[in-house]
Amino acid sequence: MHPSHDHPLLLINAPDTLHDPMRRIKLLCDGCVRPITTTPFYGCNQGCNFSLHEWCTRLPSELENHPGHTLALFNSPSELAYTGFSCSICGLLCNGFGYFCSRPRCNYRVDVHCGFIPERIMHEAHPNHLLSRVKASSIQSTSSTLACHACGITINGGEFCFRCGFCDFYLDNRCALHLPKTIKNRYDKHPLKLSYSPIENHKSEYFCEVCEEELIPEIWFYHCQECSQSIHSACAPLILQSEQGFNDSRNDRTGVYKFMNMKFGHLVTFSRSHPHPMLLVLGTKSDIRPCYFCRREL
Repeated sequence: MHPSHDHPLLLINAPDTLHDPMRRIKLLCDGCVRPITTTPFYGCNQGCNFSLHEWCTRLPSELENHPGHTLALFNSPSELAYTGFSCSICGLLCNGFGYFCSRPRCNYRVDVHCGFIPERIMHEAHPNHLLSRVKASSIQSTSSTLACHACGITINGGEFCFRCGFCDFYLDNRCALHLPKTIKNRYDKHPLKLSYSPIENHKSEYFCEVCEEELIPEIWFYHCQECSQSIHSACAPLILQSEQGFNDSRNDRTGVYKFMNMKFGHLVTFSRSHPHPMLLVLGTKSDIRPCYFCRREL
């Protein structure tokens, strides 16, 4: 048994059940809300769609690497399966495990990724210098803004980012930590590699295969040189997580990140109001049904 789930969990070694966007197999960990791509892992065999990476069952109960906060592990996703919490570092909504500050009336909460966020990193895009973790507001003047060199999006003052102490180089924490070096797309038999600059001898315009919009090659993107296919780095989470069909990149390229820490498909029971289990699903703009209780549009 694991304290995060009501049913016994089985240790699974079957590789054909792993997350694989090429075969449209969706398997997300309920702890870190990331794809499960290696065995063994733990899963519920009673139809709950509940799974955990093996290492997510061994997360430390406390963290003390966040100055001013003593963080305790919160691993009861059933209580947050339909509400979630907002991470104090990345600002993303999360319904997986998290670390919450144990001080009274402190609302500092972080997802498990941001719980272990490093103070310094080395990055291939800026190989000559270390990048240090800072809060954007501590280096931002009232008359200037910081832009992430990876995606070009303005870094909000309340966010943590990574900064080079010698160069005018900044990465928001999503681009610095969450983008893998290669990804796979079911429409391309080759892996797409993360590119930090325009591809040498590329003879045509760049277009994203996910959102079908023009791509600016000075901003990080994924590219297959054999097939000349490209994908916005901000569109990659649609492929990496579970291709949930949410893409708001026409208006905001950070849109695909909004649900990167949310797992849909949770079974939720509202014992006082409905006799059957209900699934947490991602709605669409065309879904205009009213809420059963408040009658407001969903």
